[in-house]
Amino acid sequence: MRVELIARPEFIGLPKELGQPAVGQLVGPDAQRLIETAGRACYDSFGKGRGSDAYAQHILEVGHGSVLEHAQYSFFITGVSRGLTHELVRHRVGVAISQRSTRYVDEDESPWAQHPLLEQYLQETSDNLDEDILGLEARARWVYDRVAAALQNWLIGRGADRSTARKQARGAARGYLGNALETELVWSANVRALRHVIALRGHPTADAEIRELAVELLEIMQRELPAYFEDFYASASKDGGVEVRRKSAGAALSDAEARALGAYLRVLRDAHRALKLGDGRTEGTYKQEDLTSALEKVGVPG
Repeated sequence: MRVELIARPEFIGLPKELGQPAVGQLVGPDAQRLIETAGRACYDSFGKGRGSDAYAQHILEVGHGSVLEHAQYSFFITGVSRGLTHELVRHRVGVAISQRSTRYVDEDESPWAQHPLLEQYLQETSDNLDEDILGLEARARWVYDRVAAALQNWLIGRGADRSTARKQARGAARGYLGNALETELVWSANVRALRHVIALRGHPTADAEIRELAVELLEIMQRELPAYFEDFYASASKDGGVEVRRKSAGAALSDAEARALGAYLRVLRDAHRALKLGDGRTEGTYKQEDLTSALEKVGVPG
């Protein structure tokens, strides 16, 4: 797997209407200055308050994620499986994807991407499973060639032009190459989407291959834009791979924490409604019983 940054934001300048930054404001990489400008434009706050790094931490703390969407990065990703990209392309909000086409490109000599867990297993055991995999790969490639050639000739015989016949034949044959087929793509995402993908796909329960991608993206973004990615860190996972975790200090709410807070607030609302109906319980008793129950359901002690 290789992940290469190929484009980053460029901050041209601060409009005069937004005022004069104080010392320590509007500093850092172009993306950080762009995000800060977008955020401070909402509140006319240049010249007042926090410096740039403290401002970035505040944005993450309060969850003002919309301003992160102004800054976008582009990556070239290669040496990954189509199984990985099937998961990656599910993330559509705030991202753009241009992936190698299996209809336009002949894949008869394209390699398969070895899954990291399988690589580790083969290194640590004497299992000759890799021989079976190589045999399957060769057989799949042979079937692909046979199907593509047969269908292309058949379609030409039915009157299709050569270009259309070739694309249709490859489209029918590509399914026999499987999800392990190696692929490449240009993938662009804004900072909000990047944070979401890194957190979700770097989670310990995510697939080991896409966890590696999340860590690669994180390492790049911590060099590019540390103020907005320093609340993450990469570590070894229990399965021998890698994973991404969140630092607790200054981090925005996780999905589980947000759900717990939502449950807490809903019970408070329902408690007040019930009190108005007069169901016989005191306010303190009602809130304690139901808040404890709700928070336990989402994994937070009452």
